[in-house]
Parts: sequence; C-alpha cells; structure tokens
Amino acid sequence: AECGGFMYLCGEIRDLEGREHSMAGVFPAAATMDRRLRSLGYRAARLRHDCFLGRDGDEIRGHEFHYSTITPMAETVERIYDLGDRMEGFRIKNTIGSYIHLHFGSNPAAARALVEKG
Repeated sequence: AECGGFMYLCGEIRDLEGREHSMAGVFPAAATMDRRLRSLGYRAARLRHDCFLGRDGDEIRGHEFHYSTITPMAETVERIYDLGDRMEGFRIKNTIGSYIHLHFGSNPAAARALVEKG
C-alpha cells in the first residue's frame, strides 16, 4: 500500500480538526493530516530483505508527496526499505505499507517479482 492506501491500513486517521477516524488497523500507527506539505521528492528505496518485490539490495525508485505524518511505528514492525535518511517500507506478514509511490519502470524486475509472487 502506498501513501493514501498506507494511511488507510493504519489504525486511524486524524483530520485537520483533530477528529479521529478508524481505519483498517493493519499497521499500529495513526496518520495525522496537516495543512502544509510534509514531504516531496524522489526517493531510492533499497530492499533490506528478500520479499515479493525482489531481493535484498535491489533498488526501486519512486516519489513521495504527502500532507500527513504517521506516529512512530512500533519497533516490532519490520522495515524493508532503506531510504538513506530513514527506514520505511513497513512489513507485517505479506503486507508492505509506505509513503513512497514506487515507479516500477526504475526496476522492471520488481514488477515481475510482484506478479510472479502475488
């Protein structure tokens, strides 16, 4: 799940008025909306573990653009993306959530791996 899908998989979303809206609860975190842009830019996600996107060390590029933040994710939740400045790509079982919008043109093998293992 990427960006809005990732937010949906969190426990809740807090809107601009501070109201809490229950979400799917897959990830033990809350997304909080903000009036200002919280992140914008291109990212290179290096896989830290083998998964359905590829092998440890593979790189997939993407972009990030969002007006929300998430509360700190529990340390027990695995992070499979190394973004250089932080770890992301939160994985619980066979579900990965991230703010990063992956661009599979940057690594067509990742798209093949997703289809083959999905």
